[in-house]
Parts: sequence; structure tokens; C-alpha cells
Amino acid sequence: MEKHKEKESNPSQVKDTEMLNCLMQKLTSKNFLEEKETKNRFYLVENKDVKITKLKEHGHSASLNDNLSPLQYERIKYKPTLPKALASEYQILDEDFGDEFINKKEYEEIKKFFKSIDGLPMINVKETKNNELFKGGNVLKIGIILSGGPAPGGHNVISGIYDYAKRYNEESQVIGFLGGIDGLYNKNYVTITDNLMNKFRNLGGFNMLWSGRGKVRNKDDLLAIENIVLKLKLNGLVIIGGDGSNSNAALIAEYLKERNIPISVIGVPKTIDGDLKSEAIEISFGFDTATRTYSEIIGNLCTDVKTGNNVYHVVRVMGRSASHVVLECALQTRPNVVLIGEEVERDKIPLKTIVNNIVNIILKRHDLNKNYGVILLPEGLIEFIPEMKILIEELNVILKTSSPSEPFDASKLKESKELWNFLPQIIRDQLLLDRESTEPSKIKESDWGCRSNQFGSFYNKLYADNDINEKRSEIFSLAHEYYNDEHDHSFSIYTNDEKQDQIKNKRKFSLRKEIRNNKEIVKHLKKCPLFLK
Repeated sequence: MEKHKEKESNPSQVKDTEMLNCLMQKLTSKNFLEEKETKNRFYLVENKDVKITKLKEHGHSASLNDNLSPLQYERIKYKPTLPKALASEYQILDEDFGDEFINKKEYEEIKKFFKSIDGLPMINVKETKNNELFKGGNVLKIGIILSGGPAPGGHNVISGIYDYAKRYNEESQVIGFLGGIDGLYNKNYVTITDNLMNKFRNLGGFNMLWSGRGKVRNKDDLLAIENIVLKLKLNGLVIIGGDGSNSNAALIAEYLKERNIPISVIGVPKTIDGDLKSEAIEISFGFDTATRTYSEIIGNLCTDVKTGNNVYHVVRVMGRSASHVVLECALQTRPNVVLIGEEVERDKIPLKTIVNNIVNIILKRHDLNKNYGVILLPEGLIEFIPEMKILIEELNVILKTSSPSEPFDASKLKESKELWNFLPQIIRDQLLLDRESTEPSKIKESDWGCRSNQFGSFYNKLYADNDINEKRSEIFSLAHEYYNDEHDHSFSIYTNDEKQDQIKNKRKFSLRKEIRNNKEIVKHLKKCPLFLK
């Protein structure tokens, strides 16, 4: 692909550009790099003065002429420790039908859709004391797909498969389909080599093969996969992904088994959410790194709120349909409030109760002179609130049968009208805006979450509509600001009126002092429409 450059209108600029290009070519030339390879510095060209500046190399940053940092190069050298059962040259494969690993009640429902692969044995890999060197086997050809969101460990799965295939037979091939399952449909793949594999060992991300969120949609897709498998003569197909990706793997395995095509289809459980768990799968890779990283940040916030005081941080962590991540983070960091989606669903807790519980905790902590805290919730909390599911279902029906040009008629809501009236306008607008993202199976907490300035617009409008006393509204605002210190995810209230802003700024110090010393003022928080019982 040719790159087109715009012509410089100024001759001096052209000359400078030519000099810079010449210098950069020199800096990135092979001879130059070899000369400077042993030195602990790299060179930077400054456009303004057209000169070379020597800079010390940073251990966490790649130099101008490289894609990886020194730290990443050291990471590539690391050799993961294998379980004893996999570390030896030979393994014992024990066939077991896995009755102790199966939830029989759920399995009875699932096996109706997978009649061909139902009854296949579970293979247990056991350690052997055979120390003989492996003499080699047949040539293997294995296809690999990275699917869904990236998680640390994906490249290690690929390297493990690649190393085993090459050890099994040096002529074996490992093919990586690019961009997820869509790469399989489009026959878009790359043959993995030592050189390619060594660039990604022990490194995070899914960028070696890229990822995708394609699905097996119909019989035509399965037929296309069959043709590609036969054309490439694959012995195995490994799909690395979460619940959706492993559902794809199961559908493909069922179809190919039904067609008597000799191939092993393997689904590798990968999900940061940690919702692919069973007696046979203790944990999916990605979960540990995610919770460790989250917990480090949340722990820092816990220290920060105590240092700054008068601040509440509301932290949403990953977990659209499961609360494993938020629960693990809570166990590691001990926040003041944690919401578990499954408990909300089990106990059928309404949204108002959730909000009121949070407010009550804030008020109790205020009585203890602890005007700070951290609140954790999963991003998919809204999916677990029963009344929200009903509201979304009603909205889907109403909007499907009404004209897009017509304004939404809330009177058509039957069971969820009260909840609709309770929600701020900005949240209502979001629910009406994009129907695809608000289906019960897809809606996320982020679809109705909003920042403090958006809450401010809502409250200002509400105060004006209800003719609330100006001073009381001002105290209200400062009470929220006192607690939250204007942090991005706080429920702070702002006013758009310049005069009111000036008044507020002049009285800020005195009112803050008044709030601090008068507990009764804090009770105004309960008057806030969002916190109504």
C-alpha cells in the first residue's frame, strides 16, 4: 500500500523534512542499531531544532526502533511451570464419563441440543513415571481462534499448543485464524512460525491473531466451516473464549461429529468475568489478573478517600451477567458497600431500596464522622434488578408497535410506570435511545449510568419544577459536594445559572462549616428525589 504525502509549499520546510528523513533513516538503519545495541540509550530527533538528543532507555518503554520494552523481552524468556501430568514426555489418558463433574439437572436440558456429542467420555490426563524420550507421532494440523474480549494468558495457550505440536512432530502446523471466528469463515489465517510465536510469549493481549465476536448463526455457517476444515485438512480446532465462544465450539463439534468428520474441537475457557466455572473448571484464565489489577486500584482508592476525606467513590467492575469479579475484589479490599447482582435477583430487591440502603450507610458513617467511602458494583447490576427487566420488556413491546416519530407515551406502561417516573430524565432518554443495547440480555449498567454534571442538569430541572427553596437547594448541592469533593463518579449537584454559581462560591466556606457542624442538614439528602423511599 502506497503512502501519499502532501507537497510542502515552503522550500525551507521541504529541506528540513528531507534532513529529518535522512536522520531517521540513519537512526533506524541496521548498522546504526548494531553499533548502539550495547549502549543503554536511544536517540530522539527534535523537529524544531533538527538535532539529535540522547536519552536514557526506560525499562518499561520501547525505544524508537523497537516494539517491545526491555521488561517485555525479559518476560518473553520466562518459561511457565507445567503441571506434573503435562511436564513429562508421556501421559496416561484415562477415560471417564465425568458423572461427578456434571450438574445432571442442567445437563438433561443441554443434551437435547447435542445428541451427537452426548455420551463422549471425559479425558483425564494423569502423571506417569515413564522417563523415556518421546519418539514422535503423526503430523498434526491444528487451527486456533481467539474469541471475545482479550484476557492475559491467551498467547500462552497458543504457545503451549504450538510447542506441543512441534514436539509431537516437527512437521506439524499450527494455523491462527485472524479476527476470531470470522477469520475462519473468510479463510483469513496465518501459519504460526517460531519467529512469530517468540514475539508474543508470555505477553498480554490477543493481538497476535486479533480477536472477534462472531457467532455461528445458522446451518450455512456450519457448512462453510466444514468446507474450510476439509480443505485445510485440520486435525484439531481450538476456540479460546468465554461462554459465547464455547457455545460456538459446542455447536461446531456437534455438527462435525454428526457429519463424521475426523477432527477434535476444543473449547478453552477464557473469561475475565469468571462465569465459566464447574467442578471440572476451577477458574478460567484472565480472572485472577483482572481481580488483582482491580483490587490494587480499589485499594488505592480506599486509601485516597481516607486521605482526602469528604469523598465517596462508586466503582463499577466487569461482570455483565455474573458478580464473581466484584465479590473477589470486595474480599481483597473490604469496601464500605458491595452490591452482588445474584443477591439482588434472589431477594428481588427494587432499585429504590438499593439506593436507600446506600444513602443510609452514608448517613450512618457521617454520624461516626467518617464522611468517605468506596462502593463497588458489577457493571451488569441492572440485569439483576427484576423490576428493570420488566420495564425493559415493556419498553421493547411499546416501541416496537409505535412510530419512531411519535413521542413516547409513558401511560402505556402497565407494571413499571412507577419505576419509570422514578428514573431521572437522562436515564429515560438512554433507555429509549438504542433498543439493541437495552434488550434484557444486552443492557449494561453503563447504559443508564451518568456523570455528576448530568445528574446536575436533572436536579436543577427538578428543583425548578418543584419550586424548592433556593437556599435549601444550595445547601443540598454543597452537602453532596462536601461528601463527594466533585469527583467524576460522584453524585454531585451543579447549577448552570451563573448568578447562583457566584452566590454559591461566596458562601461555600461558611455553608461547608455549617454542614459539618449541623447533622440535621445532612438529612436533606433523604429529600432528594433519587433517594425517595
